[in-house]
Order: sequence, then C-alpha cells, then structure tokens
Amino acid sequence: RFHRSMVMRVLLCVLMLWGWALAQPGILSPKEEAFVANLLKSMSLKEKIGQMTQLNVLTIINDDWLTVNEEKVKEAVLEYGVGSFLNSPYANGPSPSGLAGMNATQWINFITQLQTYALKYSNSSIPTIYGLDSVHGAVYIYGAAYFPHNTGMAATFNTTLAELAGRITARDTSSAGIPWTFGPVLGIGIHPLWPRIYETFGEDPMVASEFGRAMIRGMQNFTGTMKTAPYATHAQPRQDGDPFLPMAACAKHYFGYSDPKSGKDRTPAWIPHRFMLRYFLPSFAAAFEEGVATVMINSGEVSGTPMHASREYLHDLLRDQIQWEGMAVTDWQDVEKLHFYHHIAATQGDAVNISVYAGIDMSMVPSDYSFPQLLLQLVQSGIVSEERIDESVTRILALKTILGLFANPLPDPKNPNIKLIGSPADRAVSLEAARESVTLLKNDGSLPLRDLHSVLVVGPAGNSLTAQNGGWSIHWGGAVSDKEFPFGTTILGGLRKLLPQNVSVTYSEGCDFSTCSNLTAVVSAARSVSAVIIAVGEAPESETAGDTNDLALSPSQQQLIEALVVLAPRVKVVVVLVEPRPRLLPASISNVRAVT
Repeated sequence: RFHRSMVMRVLLCVLMLWGWALAQPGILSPKEEAFVANLLKSMSLKEKIGQMTQLNVLTIINDDWLTVNEEKVKEAVLEYGVGSFLNSPYANGPSPSGLAGMNATQWINFITQLQTYALKYSNSSIPTIYGLDSVHGAVYIYGAAYFPHNTGMAATFNTTLAELAGRITARDTSSAGIPWTFGPVLGIGIHPLWPRIYETFGEDPMVASEFGRAMIRGMQNFTGTMKTAPYATHAQPRQDGDPFLPMAACAKHYFGYSDPKSGKDRTPAWIPHRFMLRYFLPSFAAAFEEGVATVMINSGEVSGTPMHASREYLHDLLRDQIQWEGMAVTDWQDVEKLHFYHHIAATQGDAVNISVYAGIDMSMVPSDYSFPQLLLQLVQSGIVSEERIDESVTRILALKTILGLFANPLPDPKNPNIKLIGSPADRAVSLEAARESVTLLKNDGSLPLRDLHSVLVVGPAGNSLTAQNGGWSIHWGGAVSDKEFPFGTTILGGLRKLLPQNVSVTYSEGCDFSTCSNLTAVVSAARSVSAVIIAVGEAPESETAGDTNDLALSPSQQQLIEALVVLAPRVKVVVVLVEPRPRLLPASISNVRAVT
C-alpha cells in the first residue's frame, strides 16, 4: 500500500543539505492575488497585526457556552483586528450546566454569530478563520464518529482507510462551519515516555510520511473536485473559478518536538541538525509536497533553541529552501513562553520580536491582547518592519481566500453533509479501522476464543469508552465519563454482542488504574470460567498532564495480572492493553496465553 516512491523525500533532504531550493508556483489565481494585494493596501497597521492574532473561544463566549458575546467580539475585532479564534468551549470539561459539547447545528449557530459580528465590526470586512483540534475524527463536534489515534491508524498499514478517515473528519468539521483543523501530527514518535506519542504515526519516517499524505489528501480534498491542493510544491497555480479548498489541514508540530530528552512534554530535545533533516523532516516534506495549507510550530526547543525562535528552521529552511508558501501558526502561548519558560527573551516584547523575526505568521496568544499590543509598538518604534508584517498577513489572507471565506463567510445550515455526521456508514469505517489497528503481541493458540461456556472481563479498561478513546475525546484530556459519548462499544459490550447467547459474559473491575478493591472475589469468580480477559492500560491523558517518570504498568494492574495468571493454563487468560504509549509489563505476563 506504500506505492509512492521515497525518492522525492530523499532528494528533498539532499537539496536542503546543499542549500538548493524546490520551485513552487503561486497558490492564488491572478484575480485572487490582486484581491489580496488590494485588500492588504487598504488595511491599517493595527488591522494587519490583528490578522496575526488568534484567541481562545473563551474570550468571546457567553456564560451559556453556546452563544457569542457581541461586545467581546466588538472589542477583539474593532479595537485589535483579531483575525482568528480557536478551540471548543468544552475543551477542558463540560459546561456548568453539564453540556459535554456542541453538535453541528449548535456550532453553525455559533460560527454564524461570530462571523456576523466580525464582519460588522471589521473596518475591512474581513472574516475570521476558526480552528479546531479534529485529531482522530471531529472530536469536538458532538455526535461525530471517532477513529483510532494516529499510532493505531498507522498499525493498520492501510493508507486508504486513513484517507477516508481524513475525509470524514474534514466533512464533519467543515459542515459545522469550521474550515481549519489542527492535524495531522507528523512528529516521529521515538521516546516512549512522551505523553503525545499516541498522536504520532510511529517511529518510522516513511510510515509517517505516507499516512500524513493520506490524511492531508482526505482532509483537503474530500469533495473530490480538486486534483491537487494549492499549497503543494508541485501544484499548478489556481485558475479563476477553481473550487475553494474545503478544509485546511495543519502539519504539526514542525519539527523535532516528538523526541524530548526527558520524555516530558514541551521539554528540550537534543537532535543534531543532520538528524533533524534526515529523520524528522521527511514527514513534513511529504506534507508540503501534498499541499498542506498550514503548519503548527514545535512547542519545545531543539539543541538549545526554541523552535519559535529558530529563523534557521522557520525561515531559511521552510521559506527560502523548501519555498513553502502556506501559513505558520504557533502553538498555545508559545510566544510568551520564550520569555517566562525558555528564558531567551528579557521581556514579552522581546519574545514577540524574536518569534516574528524567526518566521511565525499567527500567534495562538490565546487569552489576551498582549501580542497585538506589543507587535504594534515594535513596528511603530522601527524594530519590526511593516514589510515583515505584510508577509504574514498576505499568507493569512491567501488562506482565507483559498478557503472561500470572503465569498461565503457564513456556514450553511442546510448543508446535506450535516445529516451524515455520526452516520452508520461513518461508524462502519471507524469499526474497520479499529479492527485493523489491533496488534497481536502474543498468541499460543488461545485466540480466537473457542469452546467457551463463560467469560469474565476484568480490569479498568474492560468496560470503559473513556479509556478506549483516550485523550482528545469529547474534551482535551478525554471524556469525564462514558455517559458523555453518544455511542460506542466497550470490550465487555463487544463480547456480549459477538459471543453466542449461551456463553455467559460477566464483568468485575477488580482494580482501577491506581487501587484494587475486590481482588479476592475476582480471583474466586475467575476459577469457574472458560476465559478471563484482563483489560489494562492507562487513563486518558493529553500533553503535559500525561507526563510520567515510569513506563511500568501501574502497581494495581500488575497485581491484578499476577493474581489471575496463576489460573493458567486451566483458564485461558488473555491480556488486552488499552494504552496511549508502550508500558512495561510484569514478568508474570509470560504465563499469559495471549496479549493484544
């Protein structure tokens, strides 16, 4: 299934090592170029800087978490020219009233309000661009189908499925009025401690490149009407009347983020320059060749330089050598972090200057107006040139043009695709991806299970949609409870559905992720069954909250395994690992008949 040659990626690395460039044609038609140029000329400096500013949705939302506060949008757009917003109001958990998220219709109403207010108060009538983390399905569109996280998707070795998942994700997200998704993750997953390793396509650059291509192809071409995405290094210039890009994907996190020395999120990586180009760049180079519209920048630092401060990688490599013309957005608060976290900037103003000089186009600020205020001061004082501002704003306006936001700024509440969100067909694709992603680590012949009279499912992941879906599901750090999911099948539920009715399937947790409660009773019950399914792993986690010092399975779950493996071989004991990263298993696992 990996039918594309790696020659282009190898050649690209060689070209970059020697300082040569790949030519890239313009991404806009002549008419579109003229429109962007004329609009740029008409904008005030404050408006231009506002286009480079992205704010969190919580800065403009009402207390109901469903509607937009007009006065707050007025301040953002009229006073500061803010051009972008992001995130789900429910990213950090349910609303005070208990809502878990917004469905497509609610999102359409929300985006319609936001765009209406933005156009009303924008002196130049510039629509905003809204972004969401649709990282394994449209996870913030309530009712959408989810797909395996990227490591699971890569385990399918089926890029056709990945492309289809990308199409469904883009269709669901854009149907809700949101034209920009922050994905796919294209870092190379090396350090097993890293809490975001499950977001990567694994440790192989070729696998990551091919799956990244497939996802981007699906996300940016789900209508099937565009032969090549307009940001591709091999694309032809757009012609007047060409269809708009339906969705902008985002290759993240450019680059070297995925191998921190400590294994902790957003901590320093020690990666030699040549290794950066040969190992960490190819997946991004493939994305550029495929036409990815945006990149998100690495939140960490590489060999002592924060990526948000690296002109070498953000400008010299990305712009001069690769000649990619898309838009580069920072990650969460990463400009400010140059001052208070990385300590390379004496002041917040210095942090803004450093990042803009390095090559960022848009700052995910995300909670105040410090970035536009400080950048305005830097330009007015002559430290940053307005020509440099124009470079970034041109890319941002070009992106909004390509996405059709000037032509059709408001989402369509009658879009027929809305009815397809979470459809049986989508869920069938999700099921197939989940089946193909299952990895069999050990089997002495016990699987598939046969000749059963009873099955006991134990462990904290045995009856948990929350554990199965992991982070970035309903909320940023994962669902609060299974009740938040509109549909889904647990391991217990699946066994009850698939096994014959005369086979008894029971569940007893025995231990959760940290403590054991009724272990004695579980062992007693296990003595009389045909098979025991031990479902263990890790609670949902995301980013820094998932940092750990130890890859060993939690002591409670080790205790659970050790208490039950003594029943083998009389009882078939199967361990199912539901985890975002590889875990060290107890020595007693050698007595287990099968591990998956």
